Amino acid sequence: MDCGALRGTANRRTLRILMTVMALVTASCSAGGEKPDAQTVEDAAGAGDVSNTSRAEALSDEEGLPEALSGGQDVEAASDAEVASPDVLVGAFLVQFIEERPETAWSEAQAAFTYVFGSVYDGPTPNTTLWEEVSAAGDCRLLKPSVPFCEGGCGAGACVDDGTCMPYPAPAVVGTVTVTGLINQAGDKSFSMEPLGGFYQPPGGEQLPYPAAQEGDAISLAAKGSPAVPAFTLEASGVAPLVLLNESVPVEPESPVVLQWVPPGIPGLSTVSVKLDISHHAGSKGKILCDTLDDGLLEIEAALVDQLVALGVAGFPTILVTRKSTGSTMVPTGRIDLEVSADVEVLVDIPGNVSCTSDENCPEGQTCQVGLFCK
Repeated sequence: MDCGALRGTANRRTLRILMTVMALVTASCSAGGEKPDAQTVEDAAGAGDVSNTSRAEALSDEEGLPEALSGGQDVEAASDAEVASPDVLVGAFLVQFIEERPETAWSEAQAAFTYVFGSVYDGPTPNTTLWEEVSAAGDCRLLKPSVPFCEGGCGAGACVDDGTCMPYPAPAVVGTVTVTGLINQAGDKSFSMEPLGGFYQPPGGEQLPYPAAQEGDAISLAAKGSPAVPAFTLEASGVAPLVLLNESVPVEPESPVVLQWVPPGIPGLSTVSVKLDISHHAGSKGKILCDTLDDGLLEIEAALVDQLVALGVAGFPTILVTRKSTGSTMVPTGRIDLEVSADVEVLVDIPGNVSCTSDENCPEGQTCQVGLFCK
């Protein structure tokens, strides 16, 4: 990533939403076959994963599927015997409440809006970066990345383990998707989405008002179905905006990282996930992922934090805190999720680490490195 790219972060966030959908499917191939948490799936397409980024961009440029798969008729739900494992994630729809954000050294100003985006595939997406759990403490895990090697390459597929190739799935059209419980710009609480290049968005790519639903509001998506995918319905609840109470987030030797936020108005409605990533601008060396109760407090133990710092640090290290409500359903090929979320991403302070976009940001005698840090 070049230094100038940091200034275009308004579009970067939209790309991150796109990559989250792609990575939700990607994460179903992660080691152990566990159902992925929101931050695991988002980071599976992280800054260092060029292959997944390229794939997402390629899919967004496709012209769509043949007319025979554009569907429209109702299809009866499959029997239990025909349904795949719930660990196989083949699609996701995201509703993200994105608050107003001022201009910073690493992002442009951004007005508040609600973003809706989704896609479904005919199978799981290959995970070209493997994440190994190094250690765990409390609700948090430290993960290290590795890139598998396949001699001779995989052609149009992807290398998902040493010597193991896997084909990419194709977009699966699911017919008209009707959304209820979200308010659009016209004030309607229901609208429909049609597939465009295999992806689903509000008509014309409309950004919905912020927030398009209140905490506890019922949100549902009903897909009419097609010859490729039977009709299905997804349900989740609106979540409250996430208010982080930390004035700063220091990452210091032998010290835990303590996060505090305003608890939700409806206990038990949502959960919170956290991603601490301090090296992503140099190709991620590791990350800490946490899944915890939405009770207003999380402590990441010092030993875990020290191990992460030892793996490497780059410029503009961040911590992402996400409040989410999730619903799922099954189709014959696997699981489809609906995730409603609100998040806060802030820079963290690491002693001795100076972030930069040019040499002018660095102390005398140092220069701005490729990883956006001074040395």
